[in-house]
Amino acid sequence: MEPLCSDAEKMDGSDCGTLRLLHREIGGLELHILLTGPGAAAVQRSLREYLSIFRPELCLNAGTAAGFHGEAAGSGPYSVGRVCEVLSGACLNTAEAEQADSRCLVTLPHVLQSVKETALLRERFAADLADMEAWYILLECYRNNLPCRIWKSVSDNGTGISRKEFKRVLPGMAEALSNTVLHYIQTLGRNV
Repeated sequence: MEPLCSDAEKMDGSDCGTLRLLHREIGGLELHILLTGPGAAAVQRSLREYLSIFRPELCLNAGTAAGFHGEAAGSGPYSVGRVCEVLSGACLNTAEAEQADSRCLVTLPHVLQSVKETALLRERFAADLADMEAWYILLECYRNNLPCRIWKSVSDNGTGISRKEFKRVLPGMAEALSNTVLHYIQTLGRNV
């Protein structure tokens, strides 16, 4: 994987400002991997900057989220069909909203604090997962008329996970998410 742009560098003739972006071609498909960092502000800033320079056909988001149904850390990835923003109560559908096994994800401005908060969110939104970024990714995609697919692997059960346990399950989650994205690219008729 070669860097296309990284921290104010100009590579391949592209002026990418402060974006951290990797480039790879898979099955004839030009793939940009945007590394945003955690949290709403980082995602919004990076994605807006990226979309001011590039015009992709599709946005694929793969990451981690807290699970609400007792899933083990590292389980998934799960396809997300609906994303709701907790503060406003607004919800948006992804490109896979009609898929029977898709999940509902809520985006919070903070890490889940308690089992009680998890139960309230599960009840209010019929939510299965929670993160801090997906709403902002999907919102930017809507604003740019860009189809979006989202997959999440479970990082914890909404009550936190030790750093040691997260490091233990992270390689498996990364591999499963990568395989899911590559499989999806194959469904688009691309040879990977």
